[in-house]
Amino acid sequence: MSLHTQPLEFSEPKLTDTKPVTSSTDMEPKIYENNTPNEIPEIYYKHISFKDTLPLRRTVFTKAPRIQYPFDAEGIHIGAFLKSPATPNSSNPNKPNDNDSPTHTPIAVISLFHEDISEFETLVPLSNNNDRHCIRIRKFACHPTFQNKGIGTRLFEYAMSVARNEMDGTMLWCQAVPPSNIWYAKRGFEALSGLLYTGAGIEFIIMKRELS
Repeated sequence: MSLHTQPLEFSEPKLTDTKPVTSSTDMEPKIYENNTPNEIPEIYYKHISFKDTLPLRRTVFTKAPRIQYPFDAEGIHIGAFLKSPATPNSSNPNKPNDNDSPTHTPIAVISLFHEDISEFETLVPLSNNNDRHCIRIRKFACHPTFQNKGIGTRLFEYAMSVARNEMDGTMLWCQAVPPSNIWYAKRGFEALSGLLYTGAGIEFIIMKRELS
């Protein structure tokens, strides 16, 4: 079944096809493996510029048609940073040196944008849309070296608070490329429909979550 819809703003790839979603636990992302507390490194989060997200985007999204958007500067970008180990200060052993600071390269990034999902809702209408503020997740990535350690989950939880408190968001949504839809489903997201969409040659599922 072909979809005849208008491209999203800023020339977003046009949707070309849909088919029913099929899922299996065999598609479970590896992010769930070996995720034990003693393996979680000490990290912290801060807002970054979109340019600071690009190196990690290039590393993770090797098959993506683009890693940068014309509207990137309008979004909020958040990075997770790994803290350096503390080393004793020669004059005060109890005080760490100045180099006991977070690294300057993010190990995970996420980007948030004010963006509605009206194009998809023409196919699957949602209720109670009047005062909804939709926040879209884009280019959520964790460096391969630091995957399977809960870093993505913690960054996502931090991003939810930013979307709710700083962006006045009431709903999060994303285009989840299987099998990442399983990861999102375990964090409260649900599919907008039972369809698997295709855009720019990539299959994805529209998923949403209310922000309480």
